[in-house]
Amino acid sequence: MRGPLSGIKVVEWAMFINGPAAACLLGDLGAEVIKVEAPIVGDAGRGLASLYGSGMSLPSGRSIIFEVPNRNKKDVILNLKHKKGQEILHQLVKRADVFLTNFSEAVATRCGADWPTLSKVNPRIIYASTSGYGSKGPESGKRAFDTVAQARSGFMLSVGDRDNVEPQLVPGSMMDQAGATTLVIGVLAALLARNETEKGQKIEASMLGSAIALQTANVHVALWRGKPFGKHSRREPANPLGNYYCCGDGKWLLLAEPQSDRFWSELCEAVGRQDLIDDPKFNSMKKRERNSELVAILDIVFASKGRDDWVEHFASRDCRFAYSPVLSAEELADDPQVSENQYIIQWDHPVLGNIKTVAPPVSFSETPCGPAREAPEFGQHTEEVLLELGYSWEEMTKLRNSGVF
Repeated sequence: MRGPLSGIKVVEWAMFINGPAAACLLGDLGAEVIKVEAPIVGDAGRGLASLYGSGMSLPSGRSIIFEVPNRNKKDVILNLKHKKGQEILHQLVKRADVFLTNFSEAVATRCGADWPTLSKVNPRIIYASTSGYGSKGPESGKRAFDTVAQARSGFMLSVGDRDNVEPQLVPGSMMDQAGATTLVIGVLAALLARNETEKGQKIEASMLGSAIALQTANVHVALWRGKPFGKHSRREPANPLGNYYCCGDGKWLLLAEPQSDRFWSELCEAVGRQDLIDDPKFNSMKKRERNSELVAILDIVFASKGRDDWVEHFASRDCRFAYSPVLSAEELADDPQVSENQYIIQWDHPVLGNIKTVAPPVSFSETPCGPAREAPEFGQHTEEVLLELGYSWEEMTKLRNSGVF
């Protein structure tokens, strides 16, 4: 037994990131995931290395964009425009607990994979649908990607420094992953509800809705007082003890202490500027507020040592105020706090070798989970799955010759 969802079966018919990432999370938790891809073209994520540049390519022609959200899955090729392909899908759904898709309702209907059809095939199925904009409204059918969700949700205008008026784009498909996580929360809740009702149901999540939910506090402030939280200004922060400073090695250190008066003396002593403690220009939170002169002084102070030197210095003094190194993504795996909690782990990938990978962010004492299978090759498990469904080799040859897979 592996993972808290061991015994749960998922059929995924989705492509690119948000749908496959949701199924990946379920697979990480121990569910058996069968990914359904169309013949010839397959999941667009397989070929997106060319769009993002050669840096996204892996050995054996693999793509990071595909590999990351598709681990822990079996892969089946099915032509859902073919009646026989739809019949096979329905057999898979009969045995499944969850059907997960990010195709539009119109496409799903044409392919016999819509909610009304599959709920008749299996009344206990959890039909999980994710989209860009949501299933209703005048733009429900429009193409949408991670950056669209960032723009439409208000996210791009809420991040960055106040002195930069341009929208800020966060890389790395954050909203794809947020939409995936939201959908998985819905799937888990629906599975729990099914234990009581014995009925399946359709659940929906979108990148737009998930991006808005991520900003719940900011959006509520905007709704209830007519304007959002003010953007941070590094030069004139509301609280210089809640600001980031460039250190002598060009790396950054964050101070994140909201109790400015309580820890003002401790900070001044830690950085060797005891003279600032009672300085009438800085000796209260109100006087430090938006004080560019103090920021300039602290800039000079922190430029006197490297970032890690400051972190080590504060740790040696057992400083109680909140602070953190500002890490790059490539530094995470070497961070002791990350390693100790196994947020990034070593994984023996059968093709890529011993690699580091992001682990599920939740740990389980009795049912540990995580990556167990690499992303599948195109159609790798088609024959294996069809054999499990009772098809003979002769029948599979006929299906292949007729274009079903």
